[in-house]
Amino acid sequence: MKPRLWPGVTALAALALLVALPACDRPTPVAPEGATLTISANPTRIEIDGTSLITVIARRGDGTPVNDGTVINLSSTVGSIPSSANTDDAGVARAELVGDGQRVGTATVTASSGASGEVTVEVQVGAVAGIIDLEANPNQISRDAAVTEISLLAVVQDTFGSLLPNVGVTFSTESGNLESGGAALFTDQNGQVLETLTVRRADIADNAEGFFTVTARATGEGGTPIEGIVEIDITGGPSSIFFQATPTSVSQQTGGTVELLVGVRDASGDALPGAHANFLTELGSLASGGAVLETGPDGTARDTLTVTAADVAGFPSSAFTVRAQVAGFGGIVLEQSQSIRIQTGFPVASFTFDPPDGNQVTFTNTSTGQQPLSCTWNFGAGANPGSSSQCPGQTVTYTTPGNKTVTLTVTNSLGTDQASASFTIE
Repeated sequence: MKPRLWPGVTALAALALLVALPACDRPTPVAPEGATLTISANPTRIEIDGTSLITVIARRGDGTPVNDGTVINLSSTVGSIPSSANTDDAGVARAELVGDGQRVGTATVTASSGASGEVTVEVQVGAVAGIIDLEANPNQISRDAAVTEISLLAVVQDTFGSLLPNVGVTFSTESGNLESGGAALFTDQNGQVLETLTVRRADIADNAEGFFTVTARATGEGGTPIEGIVEIDITGGPSSIFFQATPTSVSQQTGGTVELLVGVRDASGDALPGAHANFLTELGSLASGGAVLETGPDGTARDTLTVTAADVAGFPSSAFTVRAQVAGFGGIVLEQSQSIRIQTGFPVASFTFDPPDGNQVTFTNTSTGQQPLSCTWNFGAGANPGSSSQCPGQTVTYTTPGNKTVTLTVTNSLGTDQASASFTIE
């Protein structure tokens, strides 16, 4: 009796169908008990969107390759890789790890199959930051400006000087507000990232240093932070002063006047008009009465100190102090002082003479006072010489007898004094 066949199906086709049907129920082949896996990557460092060939070799416990088509499970912490790859007849499976173009870091690639256990290999995806150059435009602001916007540009390079795209950079500032709010920003294909800093007048009102810093940070090798720092100068406010008093002394006998000058400079060393200055003194009176003065276009303010003899008479020291003060920012006061000496060298005229020796008399000057002293002698009627400007004194011959009066006048920079004496020539 002949076997019955399905209509339209030949005997050969039916045999093929019968052979093929059991294959649908075969389990996925995995590495057997006792098998070992080894894994490698080539290269182990790739660009952020580069590829690395991952190779897994599977061996049985006796060292022979596992079955052709054994499934190796794959995963990676950074980038993407197929979830599995099949071994060839040499027990080797291959797959590509691809950087996703966004994340930079160390990719840990894991391979496993059946009871073999997991093996891993690391691939550095994207270069890590080694250098950050930070620029600010403008790099100085005025204290008088209501609002100033500063453009910040950070350029990130690796340790070899190559520009790095897609590197996270965070900015921080000592003054003002960042557009990002401090969140990470990523570099473009040229390794650059832009940030905007807004500084208001109130943000720098208490700044006493004349500058503040802005920092850009990225993560370097081994998690080490890499920084770029730029200083923003603050102009327009008082940064330094100089003070001058002319002259630096007054007379104990008459007092005197002293001209006071203060000059104010900003952080750039330029003259600063409109700064608030005032003068203070331990002695005498100021023309300003101690009121606040404004510096003029040349950055200077002036005052006059007047000291009277009465002021000096009750003062216990040989010098007094005059100060110049300028109100700075942040509550600071810029101050310089000058010592004014009380000059006690007012001239005091005096002289001595010997009793007349016949018609000759010798005079000796004993005057005191601050040098230099100038002298004027008037030796009286009948004297030869009748006058002299020699300070030490001299011998005079009288050509006529009678009462004689001699006067000595001494003068220095503080004043003039006279002394007189009378005698008789027989």
